[in-house]
Amino acid sequence: MQEKIGAVIVSYLPEEPLQIENILNQVDHLVVVDNSPSNSAFIENVKKINSPNFSLIELESNLGQAKALNIGLNHLLSLKMDWALTLDQDSLPPDNLVKALRSYLEKSNNKNIAIVGPQIVDINIPDKKCKYLSSKNKFKLDRIDITKESSSNLLAIITSGALTNLQAWKNVGEFREDLFIDYVDIEFCLRLKSRGFDVAAVNEIEMQHCLGQRSKKNKVLISGTPTNHNSLRRYYIARNSVFTLKKYAFKYPSWAMFESLNQLLTFYRVIFFEEKRIDKLKHIFLGYSHGILGKLGPFQSRRNS
Repeated sequence: MQEKIGAVIVSYLPEEPLQIENILNQVDHLVVVDNSPSNSAFIENVKKINSPNFSLIELESNLGQAKALNIGLNHLLSLKMDWALTLDQDSLPPDNLVKALRSYLEKSNNKNIAIVGPQIVDINIPDKKCKYLSSKNKFKLDRIDITKESSSNLLAIITSGALTNLQAWKNVGEFREDLFIDYVDIEFCLRLKSRGFDVAAVNEIEMQHCLGQRSKKNKVLISGTPTNHNSLRRYYIARNSVFTLKKYAFKYPSWAMFESLNQLLTFYRVIFFEEKRIDKLKHIFLGYSHGILGKLGPFQSRRNS
């Protein structure tokens, strides 16, 4: 695999240093796309980086995860990159991440793979390994444990830590900017699958990533690991879940049934384990109504809807 590999880190008011040196050593070019409405001390330090293989794009307002990713990927495409590693600011990529993903692509020799990622480990619950969904048929879903074996027959992976083929990204269309944040990666992967591309994850490499603010909680007779997302994120998750269900339920009914159950479990987690539950439930129901009606975009523009 001799193609050129770039990377995009999307940042938003980062509180900790970005993994810039680590990633610069792994790729041909790195671009940081900053969604922050104002400069942070970390971004001021980023501006001091002097490397021909580094770019900083400041958006000066929060335009959303999808918009920032598209800007970064288009920048890499203009630099003739073939693949792009996408990263959130709260991910901790190992120093052999790109090498491991590249090696998997070479060994598999599967030209249909459009996106491949590592095994994800939740920073807050390191002993809880993420499982991935694979559709055996229209009405049967498997949960794949990537720690046992890599797979190129997955329905979706998260964008952070994933290596994406830029031509495939252009062919199926860019990330949906009207989703803003949440389900951007799921919708994109399902779109890739529906166009005949494969989605893969590799068991030979792990990456630590923060999946919300997860914590183990125990109450009488019940226990759980709530993500503790704030009300605004609950809105986006609910809205974009419904929108994605509307779009892909008939194509992937097994996934739709799983996703619907997952939304029911959200109520369980919020009601029994999270704080500010009334406000969060209000935002969830508002998100559902907007998802059904197709009212997308940033939440602020829908506040009076």
